Amino acid sequence: MPEQDEDKINHIEEISKKLYSRNENLLRKKKGNELPEMHYGIPREWNEEKFTSTPMKIKLPHTFFKKFFFFSAAFFAVALIFTFVKFYGGSNTISPQNIDITVLGNAFAAGGEELPLQVVIENKNNVSLQLADLLVEYPKGSSGETTGDFVRIRKSLGTIGAGGVANEAIKVTLFGEQGTTKDIKVSLEYRVESSNAIFVKDAIHTVNISSSPILLSIEAPQSVTSNQEMTLNVKVTSRIQQVSKGILLKVQYPSGFKFESATPGPLVGEDTWDLGDLALDAVKSISIKGTLLGQDGEERSFKAYVGEGDPKDLSTIGTIYNSLLQTVSITRPFIEARLLINNLDQEEFAAGSGSPISAEIHWTNNLPTRVDDMQIKARITGNALNKSSIKALSGFYNSTDDTITWDRNTEGDLSSVDPGATGVLTFTFTPTALSSGSGSFVAEPTVDIGVSISGKQPASGNILSEINNSESKKIKINSDLQIVSKALYYSGPFQNSGPIPPKAEQKTTYTITWTVMNTANSVSGAEVKATLPFYVKYAGVVSPPGENISFNQTTREVLWSLGQVAASTGFGGDAREVSFQVELTPSVSQVGSAPQLLSETVLTGVDNFTNSNLKSTRNSLNTRLSNDTTFKSGDESVIE
Repeated sequence: MPEQDEDKINHIEEISKKLYSRNENLLRKKKGNELPEMHYGIPREWNEEKFTSTPMKIKLPHTFFKKFFFFSAAFFAVALIFTFVKFYGGSNTISPQNIDITVLGNAFAAGGEELPLQVVIENKNNVSLQLADLLVEYPKGSSGETTGDFVRIRKSLGTIGAGGVANEAIKVTLFGEQGTTKDIKVSLEYRVESSNAIFVKDAIHTVNISSSPILLSIEAPQSVTSNQEMTLNVKVTSRIQQVSKGILLKVQYPSGFKFESATPGPLVGEDTWDLGDLALDAVKSISIKGTLLGQDGEERSFKAYVGEGDPKDLSTIGTIYNSLLQTVSITRPFIEARLLINNLDQEEFAAGSGSPISAEIHWTNNLPTRVDDMQIKARITGNALNKSSIKALSGFYNSTDDTITWDRNTEGDLSSVDPGATGVLTFTFTPTALSSGSGSFVAEPTVDIGVSISGKQPASGNILSEINNSESKKIKINSDLQIVSKALYYSGPFQNSGPIPPKAEQKTTYTITWTVMNTANSVSGAEVKATLPFYVKYAGVVSPPGENISFNQTTREVLWSLGQVAASTGFGGDAREVSFQVELTPSVSQVGSAPQLLSETVLTGVDNFTNSNLKSTRNSLNTRLSNDTTFKSGDESVIE
């Protein structure tokens, strides 16, 4: 073995001995490689007074990473200082906080009058505001709402230099009710050099409306008697300097108020008037008549609005200039006569032609004193009145003036009526929609009943003062919507087939015909319904084909949708009629019986005059064809 390799082996063995040897002398290193020896002052015994130890301080060398850390921290601090100076004190930066917008002007203004304002904009930045625009916005309506129509004014200010000031005079016209506030929003839109972005700075100027541009007043009684005619006078006065165009008045009625007439007439419906163009100090007056229903002690409020019409809908107010509330109380009348129709106390009624009507008059003396010579009259009129049907118990009916009268001659108790006394008077009649003599039906048949009560109240010096009261009711007569339902075999629009009488387990076809008639008033939404038994099949053949008839296989319901049915249909005009075919295959279990072909037929619709739901029904149909002239008795029973 070479000498060099032998030295390497000896060196490895020497290292191995040192590594696994327990001899301390072999583990000692050379002096230059030894770590510094550390000494700790650790006592041999426990000392409760104080224990101290002095850790050895190790001084780390200055490495590259330590130097890099200090350099980065210093750089960050310098950058932070530079940014602060640049944004808050630099010469080429801009801040909205350095822009002041001041609005100079009166904080109070009269509605409809011009309000001059001065807008002052001061640029405290060190750079210019370029392409600056002044935008002024305020709501057009009187309520100060943040939605809806706005008035917008835009003016170009050009460039506002660094440290510069811009002044702009504007005029606004505010509309609103007295005491309301309006917010005027002033905005500055601008750009800065080397940027396409638009920046905005806003300011708000609040103005209180010291007076309304249009004055409203309502003349009405403080109290009224229920169901007695009252008059409401509405007065509109313009205070606007320039001519106001398209001014509307709208009156909101309380519940229980019935509009009768107005001078001048309304523009739309019963509550909106066109006042036209109003110049300064122009006056418009509206007189409204009607009756107010209510209980004693109740209050009802009328509210009037005036303003500019909505450009999108000229029948509605788009911008309200003023409004006013008027409250009226309802008081009990001195003497009262309440009219009940069929035991109901309501303003309008609907009744069928030829149906008897019972009317009752409940009278009361509400005064703390007696009433002498009380007289009660009921006047019955209308194109549906059948005079010969009127029967007045204890009263006298005068057919020349259509009046029933009760007084001291017919009712002794009416000669002197004590305080709080009451009574009931009755009469009956039967209305008819059929015109007498001609045999035709009258259009929109009605019966009107007006009841009046009067008497004399003793006053000082034996002087009698007249007192009176009245009430009225309207009865509208429903149209008589009728249907006829027939089962046919030999007649009708179809050629039927199969054995007659019907034979078990063999098919026989039948024709079902529906005929609809109508009397006085037009009817809408008319339809006829009936159901087929499970052993009867809908053949799908209809005559005339233009009629809208359908069959629901799940419910087995046949539906005929007629829609509108004109007045006098089938009476002076052609009836509405439709026919369809069905197939019967009877079972052996039905031998000897007359199987049902169609269930009960129901006709429904809405009377366009009375707004009442109408209904007419007919019994179910079977194989006993009583409406077919060729049919023989006995041919209805199923044979084997």
